[in-house]
Amino acid sequence: MADVERGAPHTGPASTPSLAATPPPRGPAGSAPSKRPAVAFQIGQQRKLHEMEAQAEVLGSEGLSPDDLSAHTVAVKEQIKTEELLVMPPGLIHPYNRIYRAWWWVVIGAAVVTGWLEPYQIAFLSPTPVPVGGVTVLQYVLLAVFAADMVTSCFVGYYDNVRGGGGC
Repeated sequence: MADVERGAPHTGPASTPSLAATPPPRGPAGSAPSKRPAVAFQIGQQRKLHEMEAQAEVLGSEGLSPDDLSAHTVAVKEQIKTEELLVMPPGLIHPYNRIYRAWWWVVIGAAVVTGWLEPYQIAFLSPTPVPVGGVTVLQYVLLAVFAADMVTSCFVGYYDNVRGGGGC
């Protein structure tokens, strides 16, 4: 193609190799090329579809669509507020409420700190009959976060396929 652009004469279709005439590329030791990229793409698409279906199950048939969840717009936030006020019973937490999402990140942070703190305490701190110190206070704070999360989880809405209803 570069030769044609420079003004070199084109010799015709006889000199152009046909794609059908060329053998397929071979991998190491003469094996056929791997189809892993296509399979990985299909698996990725299936996972994305499964996640969208799971979100639709959580939200219900009249809730937000997965497309709405990916775009954080004012309309989506207003729709969540409308669902919280009109559709959901009092005391139920919408799973996509911004305050509940912030709480979720607090719990994740507490889990990370616990994952670091417990091995540190076992390895480096000597056992005492009466636990005193900042590590003990931090452990009680983390315990309170996990207890509050267990109670909060009981009030988060979900969609129940078995009974055809649910919290959202």
